[in-house]
Amino acid sequence: MSIIHLRNAPSQIRICRLLNQKELIMLRIILTFLSIISPLTLADQPQNADSIPKEDFVFQASTWSIAAGLTNIEQKAAFEECVDDTAFYLNFTYTQQDGHFIYGAGMTGYLFDDKCKFRQDVEDTWGDRHTASSSANGFGFFGELGYSHPIKPEAIHFDTLFGLEKLWAERSISNCSNCYSEDIDINAGFYLKPQFKFIRESGFTIIVGAQIFPSAEINNNIFISFGSTQDFF
Repeated sequence: MSIIHLRNAPSQIRICRLLNQKELIMLRIILTFLSIISPLTLADQPQNADSIPKEDFVFQASTWSIAAGLTNIEQKAAFEECVDDTAFYLNFTYTQQDGHFIYGAGMTGYLFDDKCKFRQDVEDTWGDRHTASSSANGFGFFGELGYSHPIKPEAIHFDTLFGLEKLWAERSISNCSNCYSEDIDINAGFYLKPQFKFIRESGFTIIVGAQIFPSAEINNNIFISFGSTQDFF
């Protein structure tokens, strides 16, 4: 574990946050993307966008995106289920935005680092026999809604979303219909998702953010997402 301290803050306040090494690497990547994408997005914005007052601007669009990131699992749950406390995940998301209101849904796939693999003799369709190893995977579905604040009309938005994810996970041998398997008791649940959304004039979209699960075995996700934003009319 690495500990980040913010020292010499106003009123002598110290803010501490625990992050593991993989999360720190992911966070540095996201911050680098933010520093690169922000000026490019602003430069690419249509010239007439600045003439629209923020209070009069209504952004209406739909976004398809695919995200990749790291998820942090509660250490006790990871130990009991015999997986590493950091996992890789991918998700596919569709969202619609009408003014400040934003809502969406999608599905997620989790790849756990399995610490308790098992092996089993299997037979394929052609009758060939070999030994296969198990893997620990999960998938889930989620829905979310929230508020979007346009920092720069049609270019940069800050979204605050609340959602619910249902997760199923197991340790099993892939593509085997009669092999042994066992459930992995790692749950998701309700979450808060703050994110920055950068939209190019072409519609190409980059989203960076985090998911915070207050009461689940999954503690938080840090992600970067790529997609396309278009008017939904």
